Amino acid sequence: MEVAVVKYLPGAKSVAQAISMCNGSKELKSTHKVLIKPNVVVGGKIYRNFIKGVLTTTTVLEEIIQFVREFGCTDISIGEGSVLLPDLGINTETAFEAAGITELARRYDVKLIDFYKHPFDEVQLGENKVEVSSIVRESDFIINVPVLKTHHQTRVTLSMKNLKGVLSFKSKKSFHSAGLEKSIALLGSYIKPQLNIVDGIYTVDRGPVSTEWQELGVILAGTNMLAVDMAGASILGQNPEDVKHLSDYAAITGEPLSMESVRIIGEQLEKVKINAQWEDHWPERVLDMYAIKGVSMPAPGLSLCSGCAFGIVLALHTFFRECPGQSYDNVEMCVSGEVKASASSKRVLLFGKCAIGANKHIEEAIKIKGCPPSSGDCYNALKEHLFSMKHC
Repeated sequence: MEVAVVKYLPGAKSVAQAISMCNGSKELKSTHKVLIKPNVVVGGKIYRNFIKGVLTTTTVLEEIIQFVREFGCTDISIGEGSVLLPDLGINTETAFEAAGITELARRYDVKLIDFYKHPFDEVQLGENKVEVSSIVRESDFIINVPVLKTHHQTRVTLSMKNLKGVLSFKSKKSFHSAGLEKSIALLGSYIKPQLNIVDGIYTVDRGPVSTEWQELGVILAGTNMLAVDMAGASILGQNPEDVKHLSDYAAITGEPLSMESVRIIGEQLEKVKINAQWEDHWPERVLDMYAIKGVSMPAPGLSLCSGCAFGIVLALHTFFRECPGQSYDNVEMCVSGEVKASASSKRVLLFGKCAIGANKHIEEAIKIKGCPPSSGDCYNALKEHLFSMKHC
């Protein structure tokens, strides 16, 4: 298994170089219907600072389009299914726009595909049935283009996890309840991209999003998804054997989970390796940021999905920014189905269907319904029920 590692240099066609080094176009034909799957997790005006190290760059996507066009391919699409926050007007279209991909597609006359607006195929993954975009089945050559970054739930989010974007929104939520890491591995065993190109021009710690990016300037490419992700994890300072969805994938497919099985072409991993951090106790961080006392929010674990997380985090920041430095009397806020509220808490707020289901016995709890609950409903609940305890 070969993985090309190339230092990115503007104007040097670094992406084409990486593709050539790993023989990444060996299965490509000029008649192929090509699908490019970037990481465009979320985007819009309120997330305008979540670009570098968060979303696949138009720099890399442009070089991929140029390479495929020069190869003779004419049927090229860029597809994604981004986080949906309807009350905030956040969707795949706004994410494409924020990433600069809408303009890129216009310039190169490339089709933009919002997977949510197309049919889905029902696929059995272990004990879980999921909906995979029919565009995947209809494509001849898939180029998977994740960002090189760590993730607060799965250590890394690279080629394999990037495939989650082809699912329906309902199936993305079910991934978390069915076991996130195993589900990622099963999806990876079902969808085998012909080429994986990791955009490491920029990176962030503790993804999926962050405003604290750093320039890394590296491109990875390979035809074997596990090999590429092992190399990517290693660059981020993570042992591939500690990344559960990679070990699960290796167990499912029988592929070796060992860097000894990977031939690195180009830059030595040690020369580009960084000590990236992945663990993030974000509930504590948000409360500390605004010097809030008397409020607890247990870590939500792997069952928290992106749709729930983005809306709730935004509501928390908005409310506590308006009321910093306040002290409350033993309030507990619960998110996800893994969290059980403490019996000693005087006031409990349950955000979303999963948290409500996990705490049915607390009849007096404040329940913010929805799957996911809207950011507006979360904010209004905070304002109504915490204002009654302490006025700002």
